[in-house]
Amino acid sequence: MQSSTRNRTPPAARAAGGRPRGARGFTLIEILVVLTILAALIAVVTPVLFKAQEEGQRAVTAAAIQTIKTALKMRAADPRIGDVPPTSLAAAGFDPPNDINEGIEVLVALLGAEDAPSNPFEDDSRLVNLDGDRDPTRMTYQRSREFFEYADSWGNPLLYFRLRDFSDNPDAKVRYQILSGAILEVGPIRSKKTGSFAGVSDGFQLISLGPDEELGTDDDVVSWSGS
Repeated sequence: MQSSTRNRTPPAARAAGGRPRGARGFTLIEILVVLTILAALIAVVTPVLFKAQEEGQRAVTAAAIQTIKTALKMRAADPRIGDVPPTSLAAAGFDPPNDINEGIEVLVALLGAEDAPSNPFEDDSRLVNLDGDRDPTRMTYQRSREFFEYADSWGNPLLYFRLRDFSDNPDAKVRYQILSGAILEVGPIRSKKTGSFAGVSDGFQLISLGPDEELGTDDDVVSWSGS
């Protein structure tokens, strides 16, 4: 049988290293140029992706705040109640074991109760209990004894203040524990224009600390408009 020689490169056409003559690999300079271009593209695209992600997180948190705000206004308009919930659990009739995250815990317990007309916390995937507290005597959210917080897109509890609770001591602070475990001492935000509490027409403030986990910075997501 004769062996086929089709598609074979004649020996004379091969270089000493066995590679067909005329074929060559990439030089080091060419590889470095490609890597430089890829690095430049990554440097340009990455901030854009992070910004888009952050804007999406802000939009989700802002929508959640507006949903809670609507439920608060419905509660205040109810002639049987006529007010928004207080900032402290004790003032709402609960028996808290600590004074951490109380404002948002009050909202989850009251607005998310089984007999509440509208539950803004139906997405219970955002319910957390960062300080691990429970009421020993009374049911809280949906027949649980835990004092849940409602977390923003960055995993930190929303802040809630009933402004009337701070009228006698405007500089009073309450304690909030965030996802990292740090405990912040915070109070209602003041308007940069008037110096009085922002959102005073609502009678309350709902605030997300945003990605920087600091109160009063430009990336906060808040329940009122204006500054």
